[in-house]
Amino acid sequence: MTNSKRASDLIGDRIKELRKLRDLTRDELAARCAELGAGLSAAMLVNIESGRPDEEGKRRRDVSVDELLILAVALDVPPALLLLPPDQAGEERTWLEITPKMKTSAWGLATWLSGESDQMIPKVDEAGVVSAERRRMWRQAAHPLRLYRIWMERFEAVAKGENEAALLALADVLEVMISMGITPPPTPDDWVAVMREKGWLKHPDEVPIQPKWSD
Repeated sequence: MTNSKRASDLIGDRIKELRKLRDLTRDELAARCAELGAGLSAAMLVNIESGRPDEEGKRRRDVSVDELLILAVALDVPPALLLLPPDQAGEERTWLEITPKMKTSAWGLATWLSGESDQMIPKVDEAGVVSAERRRMWRQAAHPLRLYRIWMERFEAVAKGENEAALLALADVLEVMISMGITPPPTPDDWVAVMREKGWLKHPDEVPIQPKWSD
């Protein structure tokens, strides 16, 4: 048995679930939003969670992207978590409805959001033609996300051991980012100084600098 929900319905459910998990009343969550400079009142949170359903039970009040981001900060969760359907074992499962013709699971959505999966690109279009070009364009568009993940992995490797091999690997991904016109994340100035000294960076001045790394 499966159950599918539109994004706003699922987000409303997840906000309510996480608010209760954190033992927050709507007034308390509204106060957190106010501290962030966002005017989401307790009454607005009622509407966001419930959707102000009509007589047929259909949601009349959708959740905006701005509200999703504000509430993710206020609830101390990654924004994607507010979109992920509960991936339950057993017969009953909730799916997120991307379009009336397209649904995805929690794992499918997570890999789509992160740029790891092109599953939302139709394998065959309405004319029955394999849409390889659309998938190629999708992978090209998703490449910066993959590079940022690689940067993070290599950054953490240097932070743990700060050995030369790890630092060289980080320099390699920085160079790839710069060559593709992607601004890299800030990198500690002392690491960049070593990369510059070793000649590992062709464009060291294009690497944003953060203060010296410390434990």
